[in-house]
Amino acid sequence: MRTRIFTLFAFFAFLLPTVVSAHAGHGTFDGISFWHYLTSPLHLISAMVVLGLAVIGIWYLIKRRRQIS
Repeated sequence: MRTRIFTLFAFFAFLLPTVVSAHAGHGTFDGISFWHYLTSPLHLISAMVVLGLAVIGIWYLIKRRRQIS
């Protein structure tokens, strides 16, 4: 199980720099300001995907621990 988690983590660590790149809209607000991240659809979608994957992962771990007990 730990090997799978490490492999998945390594895959995303390799994939992340290729996915994260500059996008249009950095002129609306300062590119590193809170408002840029809050109003940019790309950042909001990315945050929702990461949150969704975290919820699914936690749900899977809880389910797995209940089956073991």
